[in-house]
Amino acid sequence: MLHSCRCCCCSMPLEKASRIIGLTFGILSLLALGRSVLTWLMLSPLEDSHLGDTHRRLLRRAATQLLIHICTSLALGIFSALLVLGVSRRSKCLVLSFMVYFGAVCLLSTIVLLYSLYDPSVLISEIQLREMREQNGAKMVKTIVFISVGLTLPVQLFFWYLWLVVVSYYRELTDNPPSGSAQPPPDTWVGQPPPGNWPGQQAGYQPPPGNWPGQQPPPGTWTGQPAGWQAPMV
Repeated sequence: MLHSCRCCCCSMPLEKASRIIGLTFGILSLLALGRSVLTWLMLSPLEDSHLGDTHRRLLRRAATQLLIHICTSLALGIFSALLVLGVSRRSKCLVLSFMVYFGAVCLLSTIVLLYSLYDPSVLISEIQLREMREQNGAKMVKTIVFISVGLTLPVQLFFWYLWLVVVSYYRELTDNPPSGSAQPPPDTWVGQPPPGNWPGQQAGYQPPPGNWPGQQPPPGTWTGQPAGWQAPMV
C-alpha cells in the first residue's frame, strides 16, 4: 500500500490526493456528459429525415453508443461525488463505493484494450475498419491498432495507480478510524471526573492517608483538641 501520492514533481497525503481524484473525475464526467448530450441533440433531427436503411441503422448504432456514454459519464460523476463526500466525512462506505466502481471500470477497459489486439472491431466500427483496410491494407491496420494500444496502455496504468491511491486511503481509514470526542486531561477537569473506572469510583477504594480536603471536618464541627496540640503558656 502507498503512504502518499507521488507524481513527477511532488508528493501529497492520501486524503488530499483522493479528494483531488474525485474532483477531477467529477469535472471530466460533467464535460463528457455535456458533449454526449449535445451530440444526441444533433442526431435527433437526422432520424426524422428521409434516409436509407443503411444510414438509419448507423444512426441507431450511434445513438446507442451515445446513450452508453451518457450513462457511464453520469455514473462516474455520481461516484466521484461520493468519493469527495467520503473524504470530507472520512466515511469508509462512500470511499469503498468509488473504489469498487472505478476498479471494475479499469478492469473492464483493460480487458477490452488487450482484446482489441486480437479483434479491433471492439474499438473500431466495422465500417471504419473496412475503409481503413481498403485504403491502407490489412497489415497497416494491424500496425495502427498496435500503436494505438501501445499509446493507450500508459494512460490505463495511470488509472490503475489512481485506483491504488484510493485503496491506500481506504486502508488508512480502516487502520486509523476517526476518533470520537477527546476528553480533557485529568488536571483540567472541573467538578466530578467523567464516568469510568477511576480509583475514586472503584468499590472499596480508600484514599491514602494525608491532609486531604475530603478528610477534614468542617471548621464549625471541631470538638476537642487535635492530637499533639498544646495550649500556649501564659
